[in-house]
Amino acid sequence: GNFAFRYVAPDAAWPELERFMARALSGSFLGLWPDLRVRRDRLLDLSEPRALVGQYRRLGRDGFRYLRERRRAPLLKFLRANLMLGWLVRRFGARVLLVVRHPGGVVASTMKLGGPDWHHSSRLEVYRREPALALWLGRVNGVLGADPSPVAAHTALWCIENALPLELAEEWGITAVHYERLLRGDDEEWTRAL
Repeated sequence: GNFAFRYVAPDAAWPELERFMARALSGSFLGLWPDLRVRRDRLLDLSEPRALVGQYRRLGRDGFRYLRERRRAPLLKFLRANLMLGWLVRRFGARVLLVVRHPGGVVASTMKLGGPDWHHSSRLEVYRREPALALWLGRVNGVLGADPSPVAAHTALWCIENALPLELAEEWGITAVHYERLLRGDDEEWTRAL
C-alpha cells in the first residue's frame, strides 16, 4: 500500500501511518491479505486458473484455522517496514526483531518469483525520491547506474533495505539476527532472538 518500503524517521509525524499501525499492532486489522495471504484482486482473475485455484485452496485451508485462533495476541511480520523500524520502536514501544537473510538468497528468490509484483523499478523510484536515503543510495549508485540489470538492482535494494536498519539497530533499539544462523541452530543467535 501507501506505506510499504517507505523511510520513516524515528521522530516523524505521519498520522495516517500511525492509525494504520495502531490497528495492526492491536491485532484488530483483519483482512484476506494480512491474515491469510490471499489477494482480493486475484480472487476473480480468470487469466491464471492455476493461481486462482491456489488462492481458493489457501482461503479454504487457512480460513477456518484463522477464525479459530484470531483471539490470540498478535505476532506481526512486516516484510516492507525495515526502513521504519526506529519509528515503530519510538512511537509504539514495539519490540522489534529484524531477521536479515543473506542477499544472495533474497536476490535468487526474488528473481525466481519474477513478475510485476517483484520488479525492482517501482521500489527503486520510491527510494530515489526520498532525500533521507541519499547517503545509502550513494553507496550503491556505482552498481546501479542508469539502467541496472535485475540482479544488480535487487542487490542494491537489499543493501538499502537492510544496511540502514543494521547500522542503526542499536540506536533504534532493535535486535537484528541472521536468518542463516538461526537455520543452522546457532544457540547464540537464537538466544539473542528470544
